[in-house]
Amino acid sequence: YSPREMNVILNLPPGKLTQRTLIYAVRTHPDNPQSTSGEAHDYLLDEAERHSEYQARIRQQGHHAWETRFHRINRRLPGGLLASEVCAESWPGEGLLEAAIECVRCWRQSSGHWRSVRGRHPVFGYDMRRGSNGVWYATGIFGIFGR
Repeated sequence: YSPREMNVILNLPPGKLTQRTLIYAVRTHPDNPQSTSGEAHDYLLDEAERHSEYQARIRQQGHHAWETRFHRINRRLPGGLLASEVCAESWPGEGLLEAAIECVRCWRQSSGHWRSVRGRHPVFGYDMRRGSNGVWYATGIFGIFGR
């Protein structure tokens, strides 16, 4: 690991290995996205974990039941913030770090997803889970300022 990568590792927020690995992949992306510059919010980390687990269980990436989840998450966000979400999946058979980097690369390929990942948000949560098909499913959830 380079000195920059070691600095990122040493400054990761508390969390599960999957959460910290995906945050690491965001923070070390060459385009320097800013979605993890705010506070790693415990509730958003839990929501990202739950949705990643759901995607892995059904082995399908997507914003499943977002309308319901959106309102539930908004009730728990600090005043004036609205929930926003990104989802991605890895190639089958990748290890945790490789899959996290791949998911960030996928977000980079979508202008809408990348707008969320590169943006600066007051609070965020990231997580990922591997499905029985060997694919990792990633979720990022952000508290963004209402439009």
